[in-house]
Amino acid sequence: MKLSIIIVNYNVRHFLEQCLNSVSKAISKIQAEIVVVDNASMDDSVEMIENLFPQVKLIASKKNLGFSKANNLGVQEAKGAYILILNPDTILEEDCLVKCLEFFENHPDAGALGVKMLDGAGHFLPESKRGFPGLWNSFCKMSGLYKLFPDSKIFNGYYLGHLSSDNTQKVEVLSGAFMMMKTELYKQLNGFDEAFFMYGEDIDLSYRIQKAGYINYYFPETTILHFKGESTRKSSLNYLTSFYNAMIIFSSKHISGGHKTLFVFFLKMMIWMKALLSAVKDLVLQLRATLVDILFLWLGFQLIRNSWSKWYHGSSGYLDNTATLFNTGLFIFIWILAFYYQGVYEKKFTFKDLIIASIWGFFINLIMYALLPEEWRASRMLLVFSFFYVIAYSILSRLIFNKLVLNRWMIGSDHTVQALVIGDETQFVKAEDMVRHMKQQINLIHRTTDTMNAYSEEMWKDFLRIHRIKEVILCEKNMLWKEILGFIARFRGQIDFKILTSTGSGIVGSSSKDKPGDIYALELDYHLSQRVFLRQKRLFDVLFCFIQLCFIWILLFLFKNKKQYVFNILKVLFNRRTWVSYQSEKDLNLPVLKQGILSVFNKDAFQYADEIEIQMLHNYAWNYTVWMDLDICLKDFINLDRK
Repeated sequence: MKLSIIIVNYNVRHFLEQCLNSVSKAISKIQAEIVVVDNASMDDSVEMIENLFPQVKLIASKKNLGFSKANNLGVQEAKGAYILILNPDTILEEDCLVKCLEFFENHPDAGALGVKMLDGAGHFLPESKRGFPGLWNSFCKMSGLYKLFPDSKIFNGYYLGHLSSDNTQKVEVLSGAFMMMKTELYKQLNGFDEAFFMYGEDIDLSYRIQKAGYINYYFPETTILHFKGESTRKSSLNYLTSFYNAMIIFSSKHISGGHKTLFVFFLKMMIWMKALLSAVKDLVLQLRATLVDILFLWLGFQLIRNSWSKWYHGSSGYLDNTATLFNTGLFIFIWILAFYYQGVYEKKFTFKDLIIASIWGFFINLIMYALLPEEWRASRMLLVFSFFYVIAYSILSRLIFNKLVLNRWMIGSDHTVQALVIGDETQFVKAEDMVRHMKQQINLIHRTTDTMNAYSEEMWKDFLRIHRIKEVILCEKNMLWKEILGFIARFRGQIDFKILTSTGSGIVGSSSKDKPGDIYALELDYHLSQRVFLRQKRLFDVLFCFIQLCFIWILLFLFKNKKQYVFNILKVLFNRRTWVSYQSEKDLNLPVLKQGILSVFNKDAFQYADEIEIQMLHNYAWNYTVWMDLDICLKDFINLDRK
């Protein structure tokens, strides 16, 4: 056996499918095996491998072992003379592995080999080649100084900016996303250090390879696509603490003398500073739309108050009192909450969401106003006028924002994107079906793979401009991976790219290394796969708990197991259970929910239980609304004391 490819997977089923397809083609002329270690994924990654790739050696772990331990486990099963540590969100060219193995044959001093990596938008990933994170390199990296001098040996030593990305180079550190080496050497060095759960393990292994007298090579004669971040979903505080704590482990192992204490102290200080700045930045980015809404709602309500006071009461300051101030704050808070729970602050929302949120906010504000003591009420007309202002402001603000940013008079995601599908007629139909079933606002244009070579680069640019193409979907089944990667590299930064899997199960891509990938897949369009509906479900759980607690002195008499009934309320209130869930023994690959007190499906009520159960559970996940939970809870109320 020449080569063993080790892939550690965690919840990236569609990216993994494409990775395995590309690897299968790349080993067609090599004696090789593929070993996948699944780190307790909650999607259907394991089932996909078993059904589509029976030749893959699968190790399905019952818990998340981390990157290092899982790779070491996979290498234990490896039979190849060489191993390749590979991320599941990568795509290889057909001749990638052949070229890499030939390089090893011609360079006996090679310890490990890495290749040129591009992100999902076709941009070069600088971590394809790196230097060791010493004190100065770490400072330049953490402070962002390397960005100001990207080609400097002094200021960008971390990413070796002075070395060309197009020439084979001797480098210090290779990326764990693609790291090839002799199996014997990997085992001799005891593989990845399992003290590193995530991040830093590739730096540590690269360092130990060099200490053993071997050279790490950067080899750009072949290219891979790396949808960076898809397998780890790096985000804010968790990413920062994991990454920089890994640097502390590395420095504690390999730096000695007085520099060690200084370096560790410096890293800890930088972790706290970066974590704080990142947390503030993320909070501002997440809340910027909310903060703008709060500001303009406040200004609008002040204008309404002054205008109404002057017109009706004869004095603009008539309503300048504590009650008015309190009412204004309460109204704004409730309308912002209504926007939040209706998904107005999500990436995708519609005109209908704005109207529904405005109406719900008005309805709840009316109730709250009626419950307030007389001395805390300002004026009913302020609430009425505020309602009309909220509708007008929310519509106009979104229209103006989208006109300024996207040059379109539109609200939310209610606009059509022009997308080009490159593939045969069958693949085009699959893409069309996927888009239609997911109700995506995408207009597809079709071109066959023959046009890829027939059109010159200038012709392609004219075509994309004339048809206003914003997205290109490349069909894996009709194209070589080398062609796909080449096309992405040619037009990087101009349009977004996605790839239709050969089975037609999903369309995946990533427009940036720092953004989560976009996936079009039917199972991901379940309402219960979307944050806004999960948020609404949680809100229903909490409100239903509070309503019952208000009347618990009466409701307790309805239940036989009174103690369990109270426990159930508390478990749901503290998010350990949910009122309604699937409660099914079947593996239907539905979005994950907490264990429910009640079940969507009551087997005793139906004769043909299996067929109806599957249909009802899928319908619940696909079309979920809080009214479904309310209906089930009211109909089966007497069973809320179930264990």
